[in-house]
Amino acid sequence: MGTDPLIIRNNGSFWEVDDFTRLGRTQLLSYYLPLAIIASIGIFALCRSGLSRYAECDLVNEYLFGAQEERKEDNSIERLLRNSNTQANYVNVKKQGRILKLRHFDITTIDVKQIDAKNHGGLTFSRPSTSDHLRKSSEIVLMSLQIIGLSFLRVTKINIELTNRDVTTLLLFWLILLSLSILRVYKRSTNLWAICFTAHTTIWISTWIPIRSVYIGNIDDVPSQIFYIFEFVITSTLQLIKLTSPIKDNSSIIYVRDDHTSPSREHISSILSCITWSWITNFIWEAQKNTIKLKDIWGLSMEDYSIFILKGFTRRNKHINNLTLALFESFKTYLLIGMLWVLVNSIVNLLPTILMKRFLEIVDNPNRSSSCMNLAWLYIIGMFICRLTLAICNSQGQFVSDKICLRIRAILIGEIYAKGLRRRLFTSPKTSSDSDSISANLGTIINLISIDSFKVSELANYLYVTVQAVIMIIVVVGLLFNFLGVSAFAGISIILVMFPLNFLLANLLGKFQKQTLKCTDQRISKLNECLQNIRIVKYFAWERNIINEIKSIRQKELRSLLKKSLVWSVTSFLWFVTPTLVTGVTFAIYTFVQHEDLNAPLAFTTLSLFTLLKTPLDQLSNMLSFINQSKVSLKRISDFLRMDDTEKYNQLTISPDKNKIEFKNATLTWNENDSDMNAFKLCGLNIKFQIGKLNLVLGSTGSGKSALLLGLLGELNLISGSIIVPSLEPRHDLIPDCEGLTNSFAYCSQSAWLLNDTVKNNIIFDNFYNEDRYNKVIDACGLKRDLEILPAGDLTEIGEKGITLSGGQKQRISLARAVYSSAKHVLLDDCLSAVDSHTAVWIYENCITGPLMKNRTCILVTHNVSLTLRNAHFAIVLENGKVKNQGT
Repeated sequence: MGTDPLIIRNNGSFWEVDDFTRLGRTQLLSYYLPLAIIASIGIFALCRSGLSRYAECDLVNEYLFGAQEERKEDNSIERLLRNSNTQANYVNVKKQGRILKLRHFDITTIDVKQIDAKNHGGLTFSRPSTSDHLRKSSEIVLMSLQIIGLSFLRVTKINIELTNRDVTTLLLFWLILLSLSILRVYKRSTNLWAICFTAHTTIWISTWIPIRSVYIGNIDDVPSQIFYIFEFVITSTLQLIKLTSPIKDNSSIIYVRDDHTSPSREHISSILSCITWSWITNFIWEAQKNTIKLKDIWGLSMEDYSIFILKGFTRRNKHINNLTLALFESFKTYLLIGMLWVLVNSIVNLLPTILMKRFLEIVDNPNRSSSCMNLAWLYIIGMFICRLTLAICNSQGQFVSDKICLRIRAILIGEIYAKGLRRRLFTSPKTSSDSDSISANLGTIINLISIDSFKVSELANYLYVTVQAVIMIIVVVGLLFNFLGVSAFAGISIILVMFPLNFLLANLLGKFQKQTLKCTDQRISKLNECLQNIRIVKYFAWERNIINEIKSIRQKELRSLLKKSLVWSVTSFLWFVTPTLVTGVTFAIYTFVQHEDLNAPLAFTTLSLFTLLKTPLDQLSNMLSFINQSKVSLKRISDFLRMDDTEKYNQLTISPDKNKIEFKNATLTWNENDSDMNAFKLCGLNIKFQIGKLNLVLGSTGSGKSALLLGLLGELNLISGSIIVPSLEPRHDLIPDCEGLTNSFAYCSQSAWLLNDTVKNNIIFDNFYNEDRYNKVIDACGLKRDLEILPAGDLTEIGEKGITLSGGQKQRISLARAVYSSAKHVLLDDCLSAVDSHTAVWIYENCITGPLMKNRTCILVTHNVSLTLRNAHFAIVLENGKVKNQGT
């Protein structure tokens, strides 16, 4: 063993001709590198703690303990709302409307454990297997052997090229790793695993350098050769164990959705299986042998389920009103990881070209020596390793981007759906300039969910490719300037000239995309309107007129698509021609203006660089237009999410005894922006309904009967006065009384609304199933005979609009849903109009005034005065939005 470091330092630089020098192997690899790893352990542990374990613990704690911590700031107001029955005065919900709305719509308050309890799912902890324990034991044994070997060198002072300082540093390094590995046996920690893996990988890569020196004969003394071979075998074995061991020491918390779904194996797989994607091999083989069914599909990782994504997004962005900023705030860590993969990918993608130039220079040299051939083989192996690394970076970076895309889409669909529930039922433009703004009809919402959310979610992929293309262009142009000199600026100038033109074309694409989506909204809305009223269209023979309207809208859409396609074609043509034009002009100037010779290494290298330049230029042209389209879709979604929410929680007043339904000098209108004096209004309503009794609302068509019910539900705009209701508690907070009824409303609209599900599920509507009560409701609503006729009885699938049922059947199913519910107050909007006279009598006698409605408030809108008036306890007559008469 050498004792004088000065002798080594005097040998020269770290590299000489084709290999590291003795100084490079000892000073750089055996001293500075271990010291740098030791110094980085603390910083690395902090980074891993911030990026990995913190997020996982958040999910687990949220699952186990709920989201009570998120609501500490609102506890005082919520206690006021929950204990409002002890107050002497009415609770003015205008002051607590925000909290009340959060209690209805805040997804962070959902207890996922209750959902999983129904599906028999939950958290499971993967325990280490026998093979995992053997791996850890093998790690400790191998590191102990390394420490014993280094200690032997330190004590015996065998003459190798390492100095005492180098051996001492390596000994300290391996002692630290051994202590961390022993600690991992007793304490499973993601941080400890990450530190050990990073340190082993770094030191394993460094051992390849002296092994190559041994192979090509640059290390002569046998003790040094034996030491380096021994070190290489130990570190390679350790690295193989690390690569085949489960990530995080198999300490992952696995989320199981239900008994029928196999959990994802992503987080219990090894590094090697994640790199090679072999963790999904079993699923692929199963799909090859058998037809895959829904039950065979694996579950997701816990953080990829929509419920956890939405809860995390809502929790982190409560005070951010800008959708773009909120999405960036939620995914900034993943975007940073993706950008790191992009950076590594871009750099590694260019290394084979540089190595090829070096290799061709050696081949082109007729006076090459054996050391040059060693270097040539090093370049060949380096090109292979770069391509392998490039494949890994591409797949992993794309995987991260795809995860971001799926999570963004889950967030957008969840936000759009939630907004559809929260938004005002009736809206109109506030100003004339808003007339062309987004309209919240069914066609628009379908487009937002199916098209716009997809385009915005793909933005992560577009950014990934765009950043990669920009980095590639900058680096390639720099290399071209280094190889070709001033002539490279000719190609750069052509690229710069093309940018403004392509930017203009990208703006045109965005403009035509917006026009196309607007036409698509109109077409889908018209088709939905036609399909919903297809019987009326057929009865009146309006098919030709409807077809002409739809074709007219379709023609406008096709014209917009044609313009968009033409601009797209011009953009693609320009960017396809640009690389060829750049190559030709650059070579011409280099040869004829600079009077330089193009030799084989330079020509092949520059052609390879220009080929590399073509791909990012093509990608950049596409990505600019895609990003512009995503920007249009993002604006459409943002406009929809900024629409006014319902004001029901700010305009309804809860009675102190929770037992009143009343209008007090109330004036209501369909929309607060109606400035027309002739606009319909419910004026000066003073009505006190009888609780637990049958109340009738009578009047001619257009007198405001349906509007009165909607006013009780808070869907109309309250101009003056007050509307008093017994409760506004969320469904999950309602407490049934001794009769199983909750202090809430059930509403049956004049137009029946059905789920795309079985008849039974439409009636139960996610309530608890009580067979005796269910059968009584079926009989009372006159559905017993209908279910006998249906092919599968109450398990018959019916369409969203009930297209397989008659109007009377649909109305009776809607009525059965309201009656089966546990609501104490039932609002029925002319539910007898769609049935014949005999069925109406049956429903009135057995359902509306039958035992199922005992002690329940029923407010019935009807035109059948002769049938309903005889058992009513209270009735009002409306005329032109005013109460004409009322009484018992």
